Amino acid sequence: MTCPSSSLEKHPWSDLERSGANFEKPVLFDLEGGDWDLSDWSPAALEARLGDEEAPVAISDEPVFGYSADASGTEPSHLFRFETLPFAAALSEMLDPRPGRHLYLMQVLVPPFLPSLAEIAPSLSFMDAKLNKRSIWIGPEGTTTPLHFDRFRSVFIQLHGSKKINLFPPDDVRKLEMFPVESTTPHLTKVNLDSLAPQEAAALNSRASAEIELRPGEALLVPPYWFHQVRNRGLSISVHHWWACKMQRELPANAGALVLHEFRRCRLQRLAWAACNEERPLLLDLAPLFFSREEPGNALLVVAAALEMTVRGRAVRHGLPWPQAATFRVLLDVMRERELISADDFGWLVEIVAVTESADRGRTPRLPLGDCETHLERARRFTSTSTRPSGG
Repeated sequence: MTCPSSSLEKHPWSDLERSGANFEKPVLFDLEGGDWDLSDWSPAALEARLGDEEAPVAISDEPVFGYSADASGTEPSHLFRFETLPFAAALSEMLDPRPGRHLYLMQVLVPPFLPSLAEIAPSLSFMDAKLNKRSIWIGPEGTTTPLHFDRFRSVFIQLHGSKKINLFPPDDVRKLEMFPVESTTPHLTKVNLDSLAPQEAAALNSRASAEIELRPGEALLVPPYWFHQVRNRGLSISVHHWWACKMQRELPANAGALVLHEFRRCRLQRLAWAACNEERPLLLDLAPLFFSREEPGNALLVVAAALEMTVRGRAVRHGLPWPQAATFRVLLDVMRERELISADDFGWLVEIVAVTESADRGRTPRLPLGDCETHLERARRFTSTSTRPSGG
C-alpha cells in the first residue's frame, strides 16, 4: 500500500485556486506561487512569533490520539484530554517529551486561538473567508490521528516536518469497522493501520488506496468522504483548511456507499441543512444521479429523506410543537388526523415510512427501478407545493 508522494497527481498551486479545489480524488499541490513562506513556520520562528499565547493542547498517554468504545461497544470515549498551555511551553515539551506524555496541537482554530498566526496563515483566495475554516496542527514524531472520513473538503498544507497519510476511497467503508451510526462519532473507524498484521493490511488494499509522505512545501487535497489516517514524522507543522461542499455534487461522485450510513445517522438532514445549506429540491436532485449509477436503493433513500424533511417542515409551519421528536410515522398520523395531509398522500407516505424503517435496520431498500422513479416524480410534486392540501 506504500507509494511515494509523486505517485499522486501533482499540480501547481495556481490549479487549486483556478479550480476552486473541485477534484474528485486526492491531489497534491506545490506551494510555490502561493502565499506561504516556509521560513515563517520553523519551530524557532513560531516560538518567537507566538511566545506565551495560549492554546488548547491535546495530551495522551499514547501517541495515537484516538477513541475507545464504552462497555456497550457503541459510544466512543477520548483517549486524550485537553489542557490550555502557553505555546512556547507546549513546543518545548514536544521537542523534549516526557515518557508516557504526548502533546498535540490538533485542529486549533485560527482564530480565535493563536491570533498572531492569522497573517501568515491566510484564508484560501478562492474561498469566502466566512466559509473557510483553518486550523493549526503541530505534533512530534509518531503522533497519529486515526482513520476517519470528513464530510467537508480539506486541504492540508505541510510547512515543517512531514506526515505519513493513508488514503482510502469512500467505497472502502464496506471493509472498515466503523463506530455505530448512533454514536457521536459515526465518521470514525476502529482501525489503527499501524497495528494491523500484514494480512489484515493487505485485505484493506484497493487500487485507489495510497500511502503518501506529505513533505514541506506540499499541500494535499482530500475530497469529502475519503478515509485518511495521519501520522507525524519528526516534529510536524501544518495548516488545515476546510469548507462545506455542495452535496448534490460531492455525495454521488465520491460516497455512494456511505448513503445508508449517513441516512441512518441523520436522514441526510445534517448534510442538507447544516453542512451544505441546501434545500429539499436540491436533495432530490441526487436521485437521478444514483439512478444513472444503477443504485435505485440509494436514490430511494434520498427521496425518503427529502420527503421526511418536507413533512417536518410542514408540521412546523402549522404549529405542531414536537415534530423533531416524533417518529416519521407518528407525525404522519397526527398530520392526517388534522387534515394537513390528504388521504392519498398519507397512504403513499406510509410506504415511504417502510423505506426509512428498513434503512434504520441497516438495509438499503430494494425496489424495481421503475417504482423508485415513480416515487421520485411524486416526491417532486409533493415537495414543490407548500399550500395546505385539502382533506380527502
